[in-house]
Amino acid sequence: MRKRLCVGLALATGVLGMNAVMAAPASAHATLTNIGSYGHGTVNSAHTRVAACDSRNDGRNVYVEFWASNGQQNFVEDRDPGPTCNSTTMPSGVVIRSYRVCVTPYGSFCTSRVTA
Repeated sequence: MRKRLCVGLALATGVLGMNAVMAAPASAHATLTNIGSYGHGTVNSAHTRVAACDSRNDGRNVYVEFWASNGQQNFVEDRDPGPTCNSTTMPSGVVIRSYRVCVTPYGSFCTSRVTA
């Protein structure tokens, strides 16, 4: 009886330990950054998808410049206001580390860099 109890505790401890390892990191969260009334940029909670959302029909575009874990620096742009945003997804194993939201003309007006 004692031997079975010890084996049961060892198995339970092993299963609980595995669940703790598989839990999502505490830093996993979605972020949204507004750029005035022009629009906003978002990064999903897995840090694998970035989106630019234009809110105004004023001839200016909203874009999100981002920096990824593989050293890539790129941007995604939304050129027309509407119900959908323009987005891009990172390749497998690559995450977005930081980003900033900007309005065209390019580099004329941007938020500070945000950690994703």
